[in-house]
Amino acid sequence: MYWSPRQFPSLAGRPHAEQTAIINTAIDEHGRGYRWRFIVLIAAIMAGIPLSHRALVHWVAFPLRLCVELGLVIVVLGGYHLWQTNGTIYAAVKKYLAARNPPAGERAVLILPRAARPD
Repeated sequence: MYWSPRQFPSLAGRPHAEQTAIINTAIDEHGRGYRWRFIVLIAAIMAGIPLSHRALVHWVAFPLRLCVELGLVIVVLGGYHLWQTNGTIYAAVKKYLAARNPPAGERAVLILPRAARPD
């Protein structure tokens, strides 16, 4: 289990700026709704706070109720982060790097824009 995308073996030894660029590009190309899931999660948390507040109002005193709600939000966000890091982001980086670096024995084809082609 990886706690951060920077711990992926395929990104080890690369500069921080290059790691960030690879992760962002991989998510853009192979992320499959990564950003939409985050928006849905935040909306669900925002909707769940008043519901949990109303459910806990009769059983728990106010300061403890806030701690319970904050704890639930932290657990949900932490679990979501681990799920995305070890699932979506890992798969996206793996696919991106596999497309960039073909296996040994296969020839990579680099198509340059017309302005960058040597004459």
